[in-house]
Parts: sequence; C-alpha cells; structure tokens
Amino acid sequence: MAAAAYKKVVGAIRLCQPIRGSGPKLVEDRGIEQVRILRWSDPRPDGVSHSYAVSQFRNLISVTAVRVPGNGMAASIVERIARTAADRLAATGNN
Repeated sequence: MAAAAYKKVVGAIRLCQPIRGSGPKLVEDRGIEQVRILRWSDPRPDGVSHSYAVSQFRNLISVTAVRVPGNGMAASIVERIARTAADRLAATGNN
C-alpha cells in the first residue's frame, strides 16, 4: 500500500505542467537509496525553483518540498536534505 502511494506522489510531481508553455521544467529526476529527488527550475526572471524529496520507509512516506527564488540551490544541497529526511523517516519507523 505504501509503495502504491509513493508511486502516486512521485507521479503527481512529475505531471506538473508549465503554465502557458514557459513555466518550470523538470531538471532532475533520480533515485538514491530510499528517496526520489525531483528538481524543477523556472526559467522566467521572476521564477522560482522547486525541489522535492519523496522518501519511503516501510509504510511511512515523507515529502520534503523546498521552494527558493531564482535558479535554486545546488543539487548537492538538495541531496543532503533528501538524505536527512530519509534518515529521519527511517529512525521514526524503527521506533
């Protein structure tokens, strides 16, 4: 059941469409351990970038969303946030 929910959440994030064809673009979609990292970048001058880390541990699912102006934060920082979220989720699930 958690695996199906995890796939639905990741699928919903992937389906985000730009408004009027010039909006955010998916610039990264990769898995690490028990986390899927999805990073969006908005090419418009007033745009923002969005990063999502979707984690699953047993029956628990966590979504960490980061929204920052401009080009966003480095992929390494987003990965660190994702790994931290996954570690905390695993720690919660083991209690």
